[in-house]
Amino acid sequence: MNAPFLSTFTLVSEVFVTAGVLIVFYYGYFKNRFLSKLAFSVLAYEVFVNVAYMVARVLTHKETAKPPAFEIALLALHGTLSLIMLFAIIVTFILAHKAYKRKQNFFKKHKLITLITIIIWFISILSGVVVYIMEYVLEI
Repeated sequence: MNAPFLSTFTLVSEVFVTAGVLIVFYYGYFKNRFLSKLAFSVLAYEVFVNVAYMVARVLTHKETAKPPAFEIALLALHGTLSLIMLFAIIVTFILAHKAYKRKQNFFKKHKLITLITIIIWFISILSGVVVYIMEYVLEI
């Protein structure tokens, strides 16, 4: 396995970022407290580290051979989902922050938005893990 350090770092760090996201949702939903500092720290990490990683990866990646159609489809799905997820979590956390300031439990009030955001998050993260495994472990 010959994975670039930044690819491995972002993969491992997503475990901690995901834990942070889940803690924000948990405290908001069950304890009626929006953890603003944690939420916006997670968003800052996503924007400044992961988006920078994705852009760098697109600009510097060199294919030695044409990848299989499945890999191209998976990469497109992962990239698209990651951008949708980023937008969804930014909007959700901003709206939640405003609602909790008004003493409203945003996550309970908008259960469908909350559930969809969490599902998109996990699908995006899992697709990234699959891409990493295919690229660096299985070397497909």
